[in-house]
Amino acid sequence: MRLKSIKSDTPLAKLFNAFMDSLSIIDITHDPVYYSMKVHNASIDREKVDAESIYDAYTRFERHYQLAILSNGLRQFHNATLEVEKELMKYFEEYKADWKGYATQERMLSIEEYGGDDNDYNEDGSIRYLEDWESLKSYTLHYTLSSHIGGNYHEEGKNCEVRGEGLGTSRAQDYSDFLLMVRNESAFSPFKFLAKQGKPLQLYRENEAGDMEPMTLADTVDAEMNTDIRNESIADLFTEAIETGYQVRELFESLSPDQDHKEEYSQMLQFVQQIKTVTFGFLK
Repeated sequence: MRLKSIKSDTPLAKLFNAFMDSLSIIDITHDPVYYSMKVHNASIDREKVDAESIYDAYTRFERHYQLAILSNGLRQFHNATLEVEKELMKYFEEYKADWKGYATQERMLSIEEYGGDDNDYNEDGSIRYLEDWESLKSYTLHYTLSSHIGGNYHEEGKNCEVRGEGLGTSRAQDYSDFLLMVRNESAFSPFKFLAKQGKPLQLYRENEAGDMEPMTLADTVDAEMNTDIRNESIADLFTEAIETGYQVRELFESLSPDQDHKEEYSQMLQFVQQIKTVTFGFLK
C-alpha cells in the first residue's frame, strides 16, 4: 500500500493520517500487490488492446503513482512544519530576533561540528569570527528556512528547485481529486458497492456487553451520515493546513535575509503553529 501513516502525535499528523485513512479503499484497489502478472497483462492485452483498456490501465498506474506522492508529500509537509517552528522558536528565544546574531553563532557552531575552509580558522586553529555578508549568507535564518519552504534552497543567490514537498510547494487545488474522494468516501463503501451488485452485506458492531451484533439498515445509514460529516471536516481542515502553508511561503518570499523582520517572523511562527495544532481562524 502506498499510504503510510505519519508516526507522530501532533494534531497535524493525526489530520493527515485521517485524510489518508479516508482514501484506504482507493489505495487498496490501485495497489499492484493485489494484481498478478497474468491479471495485469490481461488488462492491457496487446492483441486485444483498445482505447478503453489503455485508459483503464493508465488510470490505475497514475493513481498508484499519485498516492505515493501524496503519502511522501504529507510526511514532508509535516516535517517541514516542525522544522520551521523549531528554527523560528530558536530565533526568538536564543537570538532575540537578531538576524546577524543568529547567523554568526550558527556559522561558528556549524564549523565546530562539521569543519570549514582554511579561511574559517585563525593561525592557532581556533575558529575565526567573521561578520561579513559572504561569510554569513549561508547561515542566516532565511537560508535555513528556505530548505523547508516552497521547495527551494539558495545557491549562489539563486533559487534552485529541489525534490519533495515543503510549506507552500503545493496548493489545496493540487489535491482536488483526493479532497473530492475524501468528501465522498462513503460512496466507495463496501456496503454500497455490494448493494449495487444485488448482494446483501451484513455489518456488525460491538455492543455494551462486548458482543458483536448485526447493524440495522438505519444504523448503517446513520454511520454513513456521521462518516460524511467527519470527512467534510477532515477535508476542510486539510485545505486550511495546505493553504496556510502557502501563506507561509508568500510571507517568506517577501523577506530579505539580512534583516531582523521580527514582526514578520513572529507572524510566520503563528502560522506554522496553527498548522501543527490544526487551529485555524475559521474555527474560532
